[in-house]
Amino acid sequence: MENVAQFDVLVVYSAKIAASASAADSTAPFLTESKHADYNYPYTYFLQECARQNLKAAFTTSSDISGPGQCDSYWTYADKGWTKHPGPCSAPLIFDKFAPVSQLQAVKRKLFFSDPQCQPFSDHTLFSLFFDKHQMYQHLAQFSVPTVIIKRGSHRSIAASLKKLQALVAAHPHSA
Repeated sequence: MENVAQFDVLVVYSAKIAASASAADSTAPFLTESKHADYNYPYTYFLQECARQNLKAAFTTSSDISGPGQCDSYWTYADKGWTKHPGPCSAPLIFDKFAPVSQLQAVKRKLFFSDPQCQPFSDHTLFSLFFDKHQMYQHLAQFSVPTVIIKRGSHRSIAASLKKLQALVAAHPHSA
């Protein structure tokens, strides 16, 4: 049996958006020719920040899920570059960035989190709440930031809108 690489944190991203480390044509988790290529930057930063905090972190995808708490390939970032790793990996804390949109994905997610040592970073209830913008607004409307209309091309409109916004913020029950 292969040794399983142990990490403190594992980012598991949706395979619909990110490339598996097992994909032959990939040089980074988000393909450079994709509309999500810029996502490489925040995840580079995230993995670097984990390293600065003495946390071992890796990146993988939902298609790499191979068992309870385990994925069969992963990415790491070091020395200004992404590295693919073909072996299995695991971590007790999962930064899950995938939501099952099919029956198969739901089964894989359930399998992955069936390991009691593997805990999602995000709360499922909060994830669902923030995934649905209307539901989020209904629950958090009292905390929303007030907005005003600014008419294009009018300096007076901008000044008036800013004054109105300052008044709304000052009157907001959670302004302080």
